[in-house]
Amino acid sequence: RREEFDSLRSAAVAEREQLLNQFWNVHGGAQRRSDFETRIDEADKLFTDYMEGSRTPMGITYIVCGPPDAVECRSPLTETWYYEVGNQTMALPFHTERKNGEMTYYELPAFSINEQLWRTYIDQWRRR
Repeated sequence: RREEFDSLRSAAVAEREQLLNQFWNVHGGAQRRSDFETRIDEADKLFTDYMEGSRTPMGITYIVCGPPDAVECRSPLTETWYYEVGNQTMALPFHTERKNGEMTYYELPAFSINEQLWRTYIDQWRRR
């Protein structure tokens, strides 16, 4: 959550590890942290191109939401990930962009992440 992120960012480097340990102790302990770190490693393997895969929109989505329930590729420029949340199917449309004539990694158009989808998966990480 925003306040947790802000407190981490404003903390001294020496304090950050302690704050992260406190967070994981409250939200599932060592196993949940290990699960999270495993997802980061997987995202780095799956989505790394010119930057770490875990820092790309696809990587961040993968870390938080996990593998999509379905994927649709209609062209080399578009990939849509689908997630089942309750009785709804939610779509995340990733699009490549060209910068200086070169294609870049997949981007998520602004406001394309459904708030319900994101909160559902964030809350799952926080509850366990």
